[in-house]
Amino acid sequence: MSRKTDLEQHTRESYSLIRQYEDMLRLSADPKEQARSRRGIEEQWELIKSYLAEYVPLCERLSLTVPADIAEISVTAGISLHSTPLDEFAPTPSRIGLTGSLTEADTFTSYETGLIRLLKRLGSDHPRYADALVYQQRLLENIAQSRRYGDTEARRAERAQIVDALNWLALDAVAMSFNELCSGAHVESQKPLPPTRPKSSRLVEYDTPGGTLSPGSKVYVERGIDSIFKKKILQPGNIVVIRGNVEMGKSSLLASGLAYAQKEGWQTIQIDFQGKRGVTDSDNADDLLRSIATSICLNMDKRLRLNPELVMKIWDTLGAQYKLLDFVKDYVLTRFDESLVLAMDEVNRILNTPLGNDFQGLLKTWQHNIATNKKVWDKLTIVTVFSTEPYLLADDITPLQWTIGTKIEVRGFNQEEMQYLNQQYGNPLSQEELQDMAQLLGGHPYLTHIALHEIVSGEPNSWQELAELAIDDEYSPFKDHLIRRCTLVRKRPELEAALRQIAQEHTCSDREAFLRLQAAGLVRRKGQEYHCRYKLYERYFESHL
Repeated sequence: MSRKTDLEQHTRESYSLIRQYEDMLRLSADPKEQARSRRGIEEQWELIKSYLAEYVPLCERLSLTVPADIAEISVTAGISLHSTPLDEFAPTPSRIGLTGSLTEADTFTSYETGLIRLLKRLGSDHPRYADALVYQQRLLENIAQSRRYGDTEARRAERAQIVDALNWLALDAVAMSFNELCSGAHVESQKPLPPTRPKSSRLVEYDTPGGTLSPGSKVYVERGIDSIFKKKILQPGNIVVIRGNVEMGKSSLLASGLAYAQKEGWQTIQIDFQGKRGVTDSDNADDLLRSIATSICLNMDKRLRLNPELVMKIWDTLGAQYKLLDFVKDYVLTRFDESLVLAMDEVNRILNTPLGNDFQGLLKTWQHNIATNKKVWDKLTIVTVFSTEPYLLADDITPLQWTIGTKIEVRGFNQEEMQYLNQQYGNPLSQEELQDMAQLLGGHPYLTHIALHEIVSGEPNSWQELAELAIDDEYSPFKDHLIRRCTLVRKRPELEAALRQIAQEHTCSDREAFLRLQAAGLVRRKGQEYHCRYKLYERYFESHL
């Protein structure tokens, strides 16, 4: 392995640890755990800076290209291409493009500079540091998508929302707006105008809808499935499967359960396949399972962490499934006195690939070993989380039809849960309006959050105005959600025809298409009649298909 490759690997490993510490900082309510996470973040950034201090001059001296992910880490760490720290208020003249070559600064570079300045001014001990890390992650992901696939109206709207939140965070924490930090205008005599404040200042108390809610979030709604999950997750030897449609709150439920397990003295390791590009595109089971083993190493508690190079040493001639089983049994479980929860989120990204059957085979083997050798495996609970949306496009849905473990189906809010969420937002809706919202949205968690959040923000001003705009492709607060589902359905003509028939005639002549649409959470059957899952869907698909 060359020195360049070695430094890249060390940098990636440290950055992966930082992301995990950021998640722990955001999700944990334990002050000691938060302090450990902050120290871990600082330690890993110091390591990254030491790696890059050697790496950047090496690449410049030998005219070597820089991979895109290392370039992004370098920008975030404040390391310039000339191996000198990025001056806190100096404009960023250039950035490293996706090919690793030097390109001129683009319209997003100032945001990256502003994030560096904001985090530096806050410091990891600041009470708003964890919030800033969450917004940093969301903004950088938005920028990466815009650079890679082009900017869209939806991405611009999301970015404006994130920047507005950062503006108020920065004003509150460091007495200047995020816009000022981006432009460096606070160093000069002129300052940009402050952001337009929302009509209700209560919005600063709430998480922006979308993404994982922390268990301590003011707008996290505990449902009946929360108590069920908490019981199941503390049953050693159990395999728990959380499933549901996109944006139903699966990852938030997982975060709540893991936080509960930690409070009860369990160790937890979480792997999210959403960020594993390349691995999820592979058709090699050995690559996938070795990646899982490496992720386990990186996500273990710092005091017990294994060196990822250990994976390479034990990856012997046995079948891939048995190598991973042996690794967990002999090298992971033996390091813990406590019981362990191994959680894997977004596994649908594996199931909807040629590796889907291999992954299910792994879990079946695990299930068999747990049942036959409790002395070894009884310390382990496995949790998998997957979305049912892939039912729409998968050629073979067999891997998506789980026959393993205890299943927890994540469904919509009931009337009591919607009432509670309305109270948490300050009761913007009357009882009659709550009933109207229930009829239109059917308790869909994300859509319900969006509706209440938008009304509290003052745009639109009332439930009546929001309901009138509900299916408008330009002004609806639900437009991104609706357009995505419509786009997915249109990729398969038989699904588009079946959904049109259901929305317009309440019948369906294609049973297989109905079953796919039903599994994806778009339609339902009541007696001999077929309906869209929610009134909002019916109105939208009836007019757009």
